[in-house]
Amino acid sequence: LIASRSQSSNKNILLYYAQLIEDYDCVMGHYVAQEKYADALDILRDAPLEKTEQLLYKCAPILMESEPEKAVEVFLGKGLQDGWEKVQISKLLPALLRYESLYSVSASKGGQRNWALHFLQEVLAEFKQNMQVCEPTLYHTLTWFLCKYDDSSDEVELCDFLGHLSDCRRDDLLPEGLRLQYIMNQCTRFGRKRALVYAHQLVDADKEAVDAALKLDLELAKQVAQSCFNADKKK
Repeated sequence: LIASRSQSSNKNILLYYAQLIEDYDCVMGHYVAQEKYADALDILRDAPLEKTEQLLYKCAPILMESEPEKAVEVFLGKGLQDGWEKVQISKLLPALLRYESLYSVSASKGGQRNWALHFLQEVLAEFKQNMQVCEPTLYHTLTWFLCKYDDSSDEVELCDFLGHLSDCRRDDLLPEGLRLQYIMNQCTRFGRKRALVYAHQLVDADKEAVDAALKLDLELAKQVAQSCFNADKKK
């Protein structure tokens, strides 16, 4: 028992020393191996990004799986603190997709929050507020998440997102590499009939947009027709 306590004490001393000299590989390796994921996230939250960035991406999948709420809090905090130009969102996407595969099987049935979707929406909100252009992969991933999981009335969240893309297109703020046809395909795949109206507009398929709106709501069809008319006048 004494030997056991001594060994435990030595480990704690070594762990403290590793933190003191900023050997974050050692510290994170220990916490992850011991399944102390909340402690690992505390390290990522408090340590400088330039010394833990690769560990952030490497450990993100297991942290999202085990502590999704706190992981998203840490990811968002890093982006706000250090700037999203320093945090590579594309390297966090595998963790979000791994989390989604587990969420789709169990959590969605229990009404739990989709933390991956929350993360993407919060990042987009930050980019919108600062008039920054997102990576195309963020738009593609958020499209897929919203098409699959938006349970708001009349697809409000998805339609608002597509409205944002329309505004970006008008202001020439869409990122190079964004595939508008992919967005329309996802709306079709998941049966998002109202969102499909706006997706048609994104690819300049005005007639199809009006036709799709007519099948849903006469007032919506009038709005879409007026919007198409106003856009033509500006060309």
